[in-house]
Amino acid sequence: MDGAASITKTIIVDQKGSGNFTTIQAAVYSIPDGNQQWIQIFVKRGVYREKVSISNSKSFIVLQGEGTTKTSIEWDDHGDTMNCATFIVHANDFIARDIAFVNSFKQPSGGPYVVAEAALVGGDRNSFHRCSFIGYQDTLCDYHGRHFYEECWIEGAIDFIFGFAQSMYTSCVLNSVGQGWLIANAKVNESFATGFVFKYCTIQASSKTYLGRAWNNWSTVLFYKTFMPDNIEPQGWDAWRSSPNQHQTTFAEESCLGPGSDKSKRVSWLKYPSEEQLSNFVKVKFIGPDNWLSQRP
Repeated sequence: MDGAASITKTIIVDQKGSGNFTTIQAAVYSIPDGNQQWIQIFVKRGVYREKVSISNSKSFIVLQGEGTTKTSIEWDDHGDTMNCATFIVHANDFIARDIAFVNSFKQPSGGPYVVAEAALVGGDRNSFHRCSFIGYQDTLCDYHGRHFYEECWIEGAIDFIFGFAQSMYTSCVLNSVGQGWLIANAKVNESFATGFVFKYCTIQASSKTYLGRAWNNWSTVLFYKTFMPDNIEPQGWDAWRSSPNQHQTTFAEESCLGPGSDKSKRVSWLKYPSEEQLSNFVKVKFIGPDNWLSQRP
């Protein structure tokens, strides 16, 4: 998205040595704390075997790859929800484009499966464009803040998009590679500003899967004009931690497509938002009235 802002500096990362740095983390460290101008870290093609963390003191970074099949960050940590992710961002005003985030941890055959995140996204006004997130359990920790994902590939099997964030996913592919649940939103009370909206997305699934399950009593997820394959579980949703208060959740599906979108056997507590409620979900203002997306470089 083009906006009024501009990139003031570009730092080049090339593991072959022709850039400013050979690792992404070194490039991140080079940006001064309290930075207020957009700086691009351009990552040349290659598999970068490192964990990358962007602290809350390093805002206004654009992480730019050469495409998800050419530029990837890969690591294989597991177990610690807050620290095992291959990529962690806590800074506000962050953008990633055309790069893959991969957790290559080999889950035990047949389980028990463990947390092994590809990314933890915890800053406000964070956006991802044409990125991939690859894992199995808890692939994308959509932790806190307002986030936008556009044309991204998100792959896993168990709660592979989860967290407390307020996020919109547009034209993304959710690729389920095992039996489980796509989404686990963690809204903790009625007024807490969180929820996940999926617009114009495509679900792919190799085996039976639920659309999502309720991490907390007020879990909020909407699928809008999204394609659902035939191996979506007919009931669609799992009460999980909200039981016996699952009526407080907001799980909704509107104008979805494909054989898995049949709502005739869905859970009795599926919500049917009014036209006004639906508008509040599907418009960009869902992730903030301050129009932050249009102000990006």
